[in-house]
Amino acid sequence: MSEWKEYRLGELGKVITGTTPSSKFPDEFGTEMPFVTPTDYKNYNKWISFAERNLSTKGVEKLQNRILPEKSILVTCIGSDMGKVAINKTPVISNHK
Repeated sequence: MSEWKEYRLGELGKVITGTTPSSKFPDEFGTEMPFVTPTDYKNYNKWISFAERNLSTKGVEKLQNRILPEKSILVTCIGSDMGKVAINKTPVISNHK
């Protein structure tokens, strides 16, 4: 008998998929909160503390239901960096799907 148990991800925690603010609204980008994308993973060694782009207060307010709290597990599911995993040291917003 196997000691492994199977779980759906939703049974272990909340699954949040990302979204990218439209470039039509440049005022949603700023310095308030890191906006992590799969291309940022080249800058990480498993721990996220910054991103190449950040959101403004307006951008954060618009995406407040997608804020990933500190110590969330982020997994890239798109692009050539698919399958990379990191943990954030600070709250972030992501476009991961």
